[in-house]
Amino acid sequence: MHKPLEDILEAIWHTDEAGDGGDLAAIRQRCSMEIGEDELGQLTGQGLIARDGEAVELTEDGRAEARGVVRRHRLAATLFGTILDMDADKREELA
Repeated sequence: MHKPLEDILEAIWHTDEAGDGGDLAAIRQRCSMEIGEDELGQLTGQGLIARDGEAVELTEDGRAEARGVVRRHRLAATLFGTILDMDADKREELA
């Protein structure tokens, strides 16, 4: 999967965690990249998200994929902080 699509899945995951309930505007605020219709169409076509207007939710497959993305991101941030002794901003940038 391409990094931009992973970033979108991660933003959807974090929006769900925060209780913002799949609102596309909230997802866009959490995402490090611009989310366009092309990207949303790709994720929908791959069966990873379901859309109803401005509401976006992870499908079962999407939730599994997003969980893996978030887990890898958190592990990388921990590695950069613990082993390489990087500050929080640098860890987040690299993770």
